[in-house]
Amino acid sequence: MKKFLRIVISLIAGAVVGLGLAHVGIWLVDGGGNESGSGGDIDAKVFAMIVVTMLVCTALAYVVNTALHEAGHLVGGLLSGYRFLSYRVFSLTLTRDEGGRLCFRRYSLAGTAGQCLMLPPEGDGASLPFVCYHAGGVVMNLVVVVVSVVVLRLTHPGFFWLSLGLMMIFVGLFMALLNGLPLKISGFPNDGRNLLDLSRSPEMRRNVVNQMRVVGAFSQGRRLVEMPREWLQRVDDLDSKNMHQLASQISYIGLLEDEGRYDYARLEAEALMGDDCRLPQLIRMELGGEQLFLELATLRRAEVVDRLWETTLQKYVRRSSRFSAGKQAVLFAVDLVLNGDREGALDRLQTVRQHLDSYAFPGEARVAVTMMENLLKNYTT
Repeated sequence: MKKFLRIVISLIAGAVVGLGLAHVGIWLVDGGGNESGSGGDIDAKVFAMIVVTMLVCTALAYVVNTALHEAGHLVGGLLSGYRFLSYRVFSLTLTRDEGGRLCFRRYSLAGTAGQCLMLPPEGDGASLPFVCYHAGGVVMNLVVVVVSVVVLRLTHPGFFWLSLGLMMIFVGLFMALLNGLPLKISGFPNDGRNLLDLSRSPEMRRNVVNQMRVVGAFSQGRRLVEMPREWLQRVDDLDSKNMHQLASQISYIGLLEDEGRYDYARLEAEALMGDDCRLPQLIRMELGGEQLFLELATLRRAEVVDRLWETTLQKYVRRSSRFSAGKQAVLFAVDLVLNGDREGALDRLQTVRQHLDSYAFPGEARVAVTMMENLLKNYTT
């Protein structure tokens, strides 16, 4: 109920702000030349229509600007010699299958409305171009703003198209500022912060390129044990505020899991999840799922399992399992070890096996299947 009320309040606040911005936008576009309705009362039905129209136009502008923002990253990457891997808007993902054919799949990552993944060129990651790829999204949003202003200036659209054009301007500016100013949002660097950090650190550029190569190999169906070890090195003296170092360390933990070295992987996950590391909530949820699987596969300490498998993590894992084979592996361990439901666990394993090629990252799915098979083979009650 509280979540619903927050959504309603946000919508109402957005409508009020949208109406105010619309008046400013109209003045910017036509110089205040439209005086119709000035000084008169606004009919309730007309006002309601205006609010609904502005909400619809704001939603449309957000979807379009999100799609074009990711297209900007795509264009910037292609100009820099990167190769296309996948293009996602919300959960709809255009990707290449293992045969190189384009296909649509479903994938979602909490906290992101879209994502464009590219495969970097060969060579030392520290020396590869990175500006166009990371700046492309912001540049595209600014292009949308300029085009929208020009179109509205040169035409005389009706109320709906005027509203949509104004929202394209405001949402485009908002996204350009939100992604362009060097910020961390919920602990994660935006495009501007990435550009700033990458320009300062060759080592960080190598980390980012290695992460992109791991994702590229996953999309081509390769497991972590089949990838070059230089992509999957343990991070010494890890800075928990550095998302790129965290991502590299999580990939290293994944390698240990794929190798069946669950005790070592558990120790690495526990070190990351220690009380002295203030990780973003999304990272804590991702690592919490990994740590739970590893705990159930090794020591099975009741107090640790109870602490990890709390309501928030349960909701996150179950929601993410629609698109993630790794989360299916966590639920497999819960079924088999925690609930004693061997039949349910086997059904889950068989389902993942049957749908391996439908995942956005089939290589990651193959790692998950290997982990489930190893746990099944070694588990004794």
